[in-house]
Amino acid sequence: MSNFEILRLTGRCSNGAERDGGRLYHAVKGIRALCGKQPGRRSDWGVYPGKAVTCPRCIARLENLAIMACKGKDENGVW
Repeated sequence: MSNFEILRLTGRCSNGAERDGGRLYHAVKGIRALCGKQPGRRSDWGVYPGKAVTCPRCIARLENLAIMACKGKDENGVW
């Protein structure tokens, strides 16, 4: 399974005081989270990583990835 960063989205950052954009921590690989979230044109991923993923959609995708990694493909190449 790939390594993901645990990050949250910041706010709009229009005046520097609006960096409290989100409370959900996502599993991020590159610029996009597993749930499909990505920063907008006036926001970014937070600088400080979290300790645990709290986004329900990211958690579900991580569980699916773990199941597929454990199960593996059968002789027909199907998960």
